[in-house]
Amino acid sequence: MSLTKQDIRDCVVESVREMLTDNANTPITDQTDPVVHLGLDSLDGVLIAATICDKLKFNIPTNLNPFVDDGPPPRVRCVGEIVTCLFQILVRQQEKSHA
Repeated sequence: MSLTKQDIRDCVVESVREMLTDNANTPITDQTDPVVHLGLDSLDGVLIAATICDKLKFNIPTNLNPFVDDGPPPRVRCVGEIVTCLFQILVRQQEKSHA
């Protein structure tokens, strides 16, 4: 089964929700900033990456924190950007395996 961008989005949102304590009912949209809007931090991004790898069964490079765009300048990604980043990684991995 090939994962879709929506599959990845659903997994990202679910994984972010699992990290929340006080904001569990906060709506999460593509524009949600996990740091500003949800109170998560960079370490949470690393933990979420590991969770997503386990759930979706594809590898996120160990040097990538999905929460952070290394820039320049470095900045936090919103949920939609996280999904796009992970989808691009998945597509590249699938292209390599079919080459």
